[in-house]
Amino acid sequence: VLIGEVWLCSGQSNMGMPMKGFPGQPVAYANDYITRAKKEVPLRIYTVSNHSSAVPLEHSGGQWKCHDSGAVANCSATAYFFGKYLQEVLGIPVGIVISAWNGSNIETWMSRESFRALDILSVAKRPVHQTPSLLYNAMIYPIRNLAVKGMIWYQGEANIDAPDLYTQLFPALVNDWRRQWKIGEFPFYYAQIAPFNYNKGEEKGKNSAFLREAQMKCLRYIPSSGMIVLTDVGDAHTIHPMEKETVGNRFAYLALGRTYGKKGFPVTGPLYRSMKVEGNKIILSFDEIGKGLTTFRRPFTGFEIAGEDRIFHPADARLGEGAQTVVVSNPEVKHPVAVRYAFKDYVEGCLFNMSGLPASSFRTDNW
Repeated sequence: VLIGEVWLCSGQSNMGMPMKGFPGQPVAYANDYITRAKKEVPLRIYTVSNHSSAVPLEHSGGQWKCHDSGAVANCSATAYFFGKYLQEVLGIPVGIVISAWNGSNIETWMSRESFRALDILSVAKRPVHQTPSLLYNAMIYPIRNLAVKGMIWYQGEANIDAPDLYTQLFPALVNDWRRQWKIGEFPFYYAQIAPFNYNKGEEKGKNSAFLREAQMKCLRYIPSSGMIVLTDVGDAHTIHPMEKETVGNRFAYLALGRTYGKKGFPVTGPLYRSMKVEGNKIILSFDEIGKGLTTFRRPFTGFEIAGEDRIFHPADARLGEGAQTVVVSNPEVKHPVAVRYAFKDYVEGCLFNMSGLPASSFRTDNW
């Protein structure tokens, strides 16, 4: 019997991706952690079995496992790195409960009542893992009485086709889960989806930056929430970035800073706050910059600027006074009105705070 902290870790394949990886898609550094796993470490792993149901179930079909090589190899990599970091810093037992399904959209994780309350038409003939409520019934409802400290969520890739709708669905899901657990506004931390080249094949013409924008907006709609940013770890060739240790660690920063009260470090990357036009330049201000902004001596990339004609041009960018702002301009744009940063499907983020946490993609316009 262990007494400690329990966190629920849910979402789609980037949450479910095990330490041993998917075929042809590895998790960086995983083998070192798998081979060094010791049973004495008070980290416990529970994975809800993948199944669906048209009605709420009472049993989840999982089993608690100790911290040994076999359990770690099959554990969600994101959840593992998160839980391991917490356990080491807090010095107490930590349990991670993983409930994730590859390719699942957010609707299937919502209760029937919460989904119907939004009065949104469901698309017919969806796969099981995308049908409203079927995964909630089988993989969330059975564990609703589990005493948890908080939850982490990595999902959104299956909803890039409807970013505006996500700003309704996601807060509704969080509110519903909090009602089900009956333990108040517990922490709910989530990952902004990483850049990936969706803009090909059947997905051509889509831009996942709009979903990343929707996730950033949800910070305003969901109390006691936080978002980790992954603009620096995306992969143009796979939807599953291999830097899962980075993902798990960033979740841990949020939990340690906001839930456990640790001080002295930023818990997330810079988030766009406001802009000011000065002549032919736009000065951008951010929240969560810590001691200042930096590109770690790399070139500024990904900034665009537009005038009233709404035509965006690649922008020259530099740090403002004291590295507290970013100054953006282009000689061809005499009267700028809008800026975008990393607002494309696949990008490699260049802007960070001094703690190495990346800035979210953003736009100042609503065109």
